[in-house]
Amino acid sequence: MARSGAEGDKIRTLIVSSNERKPVKRQLATRFELLEMQLPFDFLLYTRRGPIAGERKKMPADFIASVMDGRFAKECAAMREQSKWCYIILEGRPHWRKEQLLVGSMITSWTKKAIRNLKRSLELVEGCHIIETKNTEETAIALEELSEYFDEQKHDSLRCRPGIV
Repeated sequence: MARSGAEGDKIRTLIVSSNERKPVKRQLATRFELLEMQLPFDFLLYTRRGPIAGERKKMPADFIASVMDGRFAKECAAMREQSKWCYIILEGRPHWRKEQLLVGSMITSWTKKAIRNLKRSLELVEGCHIIETKNTEETAIALEELSEYFDEQKHDSLRCRPGIV
């Protein structure tokens, strides 16, 4: 859903989980008109091609905790029920001590290889595409870009040869 704003800009509507944190909602509200609903995942973005379901995970603590306690599997399943396009936004940058993931100052048993394989499973097994962002502001921008992409009529940049310059 999009409508024209006062200066011709598109104002997009994003349905956001009522469980999402207020600072995140404030940042998303800079680029979207927000509607709050009880959702089993973080957001539902309506585009010309259909709804996009998504889950935002703060990296690494929230991401790892939700995998370990089983929330993430339930959220992925719920997203697949709502949309054929599912996205996981990993917000923040992991820190490492050699090959081990740090959560705060604690060394975890998660290795770089294990995290890469977890991301592969999300994409190849669960069908959830991954977007990595630095912070909540970049997350809002990424969602806006995703909305614009899905609102385009066609995407043929890989099929068109550029002209001779």
